[in-house]
Amino acid sequence: MSVTKQQKERDKAIRHLFDYINSSDIWGPRIEQMTDHFMRPVVEYFDEPESHVKLKLEHSPYGSMVYGYLMEMMAVTSWDAEQVTPVDEYLKQRGWREGPHGRRYLIALNESELQFLEVTAVESGRWVEVRPYGTDAQPERIVERSGSENLHIHDAIVARLVKLGKSHRFGSILPLSFQSAHHLKEGLDAVSNDLKALYEEAVAEDGHEGLVENFSDDVPEERRLRIEETGFMCFAIDALATSNSGAPQLNNTDNERIVITKTRFPILGDMETIGAILNDQDDLIDDDETRWSWLKSDGSNTVLGVYGHFMQKVPLRKSL
Repeated sequence: MSVTKQQKERDKAIRHLFDYINSSDIWGPRIEQMTDHFMRPVVEYFDEPESHVKLKLEHSPYGSMVYGYLMEMMAVTSWDAEQVTPVDEYLKQRGWREGPHGRRYLIALNESELQFLEVTAVESGRWVEVRPYGTDAQPERIVERSGSENLHIHDAIVARLVKLGKSHRFGSILPLSFQSAHHLKEGLDAVSNDLKALYEEAVAEDGHEGLVENFSDDVPEERRLRIEETGFMCFAIDALATSNSGAPQLNNTDNERIVITKTRFPILGDMETIGAILNDQDDLIDDDETRWSWLKSDGSNTVLGVYGHFMQKVPLRKSL
């Protein structure tokens, strides 16, 4: 199977997983709770109504990053005392519908973690090299076409690394300003001392009963939570501060100003036959049984258009 078709399987599996979470009577309400939890410190920072802050962030240039981050976070989270994640449940109930590369990616996503990283080298359109922020560790190369076109040396990011075989791929990525990266690093560096102070205070009040034998056992979990929560807060504050400074000029990949248009071309014929032909095209990703995304062939995941049709005697149409 070609690399393009493997990526199509992975992209389709992610879309199906997110649709499953949003439509679930169990997971759907929980994603709202998780969103509220992550947004609370952002709302407090701006001292505005929660609905206003959420709406501005959703409609900012970074809205898709927020959505991807929170949905991936929800997908791999075990809720309260439960032992399963939405990924576990999806694979159990509907994993049969995905191709082998899609299932493999969801399993790897379930085992992934967020990291606070520094970009050390970039080859635009091909790869990014990263290492833990503020360290001299050996950089790791991530093959990432679209991300490599927007990242630069010394950028700070909170990113999910998904391990496939011997290499990693990026999941969601949140870029941080220099000030935000410094704030997050200070918070991570303070984890051990913060937990020690809390531990000593708890022992002084109630004794050792019910506490872990060594507060340092909690350090990895606290660092993980700070990367997830403080990292998101810093990113969201950066994003809203940027959006408040004025809307950016949007250009396409040819550096031409984007003009929103829609063009429809009816295609007559048997729906199943046409669908089979579209499924076989490397440049198309099947979003569902009646819709395909047309991607630019350079591997950048740039969407050139969307094909879709309705099943009730309406001809297949293409929207640009």
